[in-house]
Amino acid sequence: MPKTCCAVGCQNHNMMLKSLSFHKFPKDQERFNLWLTALKRDRPDGTPWIPTKNSVVCNAHFISGKPSSDQTHPDYVPTLFNYNTNVSSKKQQQQKTSEAC
Repeated sequence: MPKTCCAVGCQNHNMMLKSLSFHKFPKDQERFNLWLTALKRDRPDGTPWIPTKNSVVCNAHFISGKPSSDQTHPDYVPTLFNYNTNVSSKKQQQQKTSEAC
């Protein structure tokens, strides 16, 4: 089954690079809620997004590249995100970058 990262703005999927890894949401409810809060992902109508059993977060959102089970470790919860969801701004940034090169 194809895996696609559920982080907003992330387009990583398991058909891209073999170096990518994907991590399911924790079963522990408290940690699950921390991950959900970190993702800052809501539905268009403003209601909370609820991950499915197949929802995954890729290694790009963890400092060390994988989640840690240690509550004091920064990778206990994914922390590396690009929350800019304005597609037109992203296209403009890409165009500026390609023009500069």
